[in-house]
Amino acid sequence: MKTPPHEVLTSDTTLLTFDGRVLELFGFGDVHRLPVRQEPRLEFATGRKPTMAVTRGQPGAPRDCFPARPGASRRSVRLRRATRG
Repeated sequence: MKTPPHEVLTSDTTLLTFDGRVLELFGFGDVHRLPVRQEPRLEFATGRKPTMAVTRGQPGAPRDCFPARPGASRRSVRLRRATRG
């Protein structure tokens, strides 16, 4: 039986999904797909305007940053655990 993908709505316009192999970011001009081999990681910044960033394990790799709803880091715990393998 296939388990459903993990999904987190981080803002009104951004959705992250992870199916065990690829982390996908919806809400940009296109869909960003990050395979597990690129070691995607989620980082959260708090403050007046909370943000979330998806980074890659390779040095010098680009980051995808976007606004996050307050509490998005708590809601994405399952997704963070899943992307760590």
